[in-house]
Amino acid sequence: MPDSQPNPTSWPQELKQGYDHGRKWAHNHRAGLRQGAKVIIVAVIVALAVAIVSIYGSGRQNRFTHVVSQIVPFPAAMVEGESLRYSVYLDQVRYLDGLIAYESPDADSTITQEQIDLQSIESLINAKIVELESYQRGLTVSAAEIDINLEHLYGSDTELSEQLASHGVGDDMVRRQVRTQILQFKLSQELDEQGEITEGESIIDWIAMRREAINIRYLLPQHGG
Repeated sequence: MPDSQPNPTSWPQELKQGYDHGRKWAHNHRAGLRQGAKVIIVAVIVALAVAIVSIYGSGRQNRFTHVVSQIVPFPAAMVEGESLRYSVYLDQVRYLDGLIAYESPDADSTITQEQIDLQSIESLINAKIVELESYQRGLTVSAAEIDINLEHLYGSDTELSEQLASHGVGDDMVRRQVRTQILQFKLSQELDEQGEITEGESIIDWIAMRREAINIRYLLPQHGG
């Protein structure tokens, strides 16, 4: 088996000198490197602890928790054992903020942030219920379908696009909303064709009934978690 260790004796003089210099530097700075690694590890642990306390202790939403949640998949709620990511929840809050600002410019005086937060998590739970049921029935949404509906719903409304963008709503968030709407429409058709929605009922009624039959856990303090 060939020796895996480098053999600098056969190297050119310049390369050998560089190798020797690198080894000496690593040896001389080994303690510093180890100490630096420890400092980084401690800093990461502290950052995670602060994020956990902020998210699950006080329920605070700020730039710090948003950045950390993009890296660490903190759950905001659980639906049938599947987590709804905190980062997606924050996206939903921003989307709803932008939508309310567009539809009701004076809504700040009547709709509280607590109501927006609660409606955001409820919307995500409903979307997850639709997604799980659609998966069981083989219902899917293609990228082309999203593109067509995206153009129809948002393409010509520059004011809405600008309002959403001003609230930090990117294309991925909007596409997620459109995908959910299409999937919900397809599921509604499927339930109607199978006679699982009676006359006078809607997909919203069906979702409400499903919520009573499945396991839902709220994890954030502002939602009673």
